[in-house]
Amino acid sequence: MGDLSKDVKALQGKMLDLEARSRRNNLILAGLPEGKEAGGISPLLDKILRHFLKLSDTIPAHEIERAHRALRPIPDPGHPPRHIIIRFLRWSDKNEVFKTLAPAKGKLTWDGHDLRMFQDFPMEIQRQRDSYRELRSILRKENLRHGILYPARLIVTINEETFIFKEPKEAEKGLKKKRPELFGM
Repeated sequence: MGDLSKDVKALQGKMLDLEARSRRNNLILAGLPEGKEAGGISPLLDKILRHFLKLSDTIPAHEIERAHRALRPIPDPGHPPRHIIIRFLRWSDKNEVFKTLAPAKGKLTWDGHDLRMFQDFPMEIQRQRDSYRELRSILRKENLRHGILYPARLIVTINEETFIFKEPKEAEKGLKKKRPELFGM
């Protein structure tokens, strides 16, 4: 029984790694109303990316391998539109687009529509990132520099010293030692 459970855990780890690798070139575009892509999604995304990256028509665009709306039913009017999942041909293109648009912090406006662009993480990584939500709100209140590293590590800088935590409990314990006042101690 022990060997079997080890094998299952190893396979689960490999599957998570494979899922993460398969999504590494993906970005998600949210907020674009349904039907805007009537002339084809690729030309529309080319137009949007050129707008945000300030590229002229003479500069080659970032190559998109494929793009599609999230695979769920078309929402009723008044409900948020389905996200668009964009898979870039090269990771470097995806990374350049994301790094260029990340400082906007979700305040992207195109053709009168508020858009958001974010990375496509596997569900397990999203759950891990969400587990830091409470700690991050405490850090925000104190204006402490922090961020989330991939895969789901919390990085915090206190007095020019940087700490990287793998688990929320580890982060809370470490931060309580360094800054107990954050937790009312």
